[in-house]
Amino acid sequence: MSNSVRQNSKDQAPKRQIRPSHRSITGTVPSSKAVGPLHFESSLERDLLICLDNWWTTVEIETQPVTIEYEAEGKLRRYTPDVRARFWTGTASPCQHHHCLFEVKYRQDLRDNWSELRPKFQAAREWAHREGMRFEVITERSIRTPFLENARLLSQVRDLGTAKNLGIMEQIERQVGFGPGMSIGTLIAKLPYPAPECRRHILHWVATRWLLTDLLVPINDASVVRHVLAEAMSDDD
Repeated sequence: MSNSVRQNSKDQAPKRQIRPSHRSITGTVPSSKAVGPLHFESSLERDLLICLDNWWTTVEIETQPVTIEYEAEGKLRRYTPDVRARFWTGTASPCQHHHCLFEVKYRQDLRDNWSELRPKFQAAREWAHREGMRFEVITERSIRTPFLENARLLSQVRDLGTAKNLGIMEQIERQVGFGPGMSIGTLIAKLPYPAPECRRHILHWVATRWLLTDLLVPINDASVVRHVLAEAMSDDD
């Protein structure tokens, strides 16, 4: 099996023909890490883009990045993976590699259409390997996790705009300091401001990575937050 690639134009609309189904939903996801518009063709693709946008080591995201040409059953065929993402080298990523191609599929689709999907996935895997990348098929089991729910929550508070209260921000920094951290509930109780406003500003700092917490489990008042500089100082030790 041989394969080649065509680079898609960043300014074009999605090239794939979308087949109508109960799962078809189209749109774009805004992101400062986007290379061109981040188009999605299903809610599952949208959810992956939200996850990648909020993954702390993501550098860039691109949808329908390449079209791979390959031969199967004596015919020339084309396949366009859903998403390309690049991560900081040497850091954790959803695919255990710094540069990944993702195909988004529901588990039932894989079971129902595996014989048709297998050749194109093999072509993508071989092409990605030659390019120093990794190809990964990702399903709802890996996407729809507590991290996705956290990502949705944090996306709402990443930019507070004119609602940002510098007094609350200063109090949060003073209370958290550079120590081992404290729970969100404890921190809110120490702040002389209404609890909903305090929670919004704490989550804003988590979304912008000034406060660190475990994003792989649901964020709640028991979640421990720690200043990013405290984390850096502990790494130096």
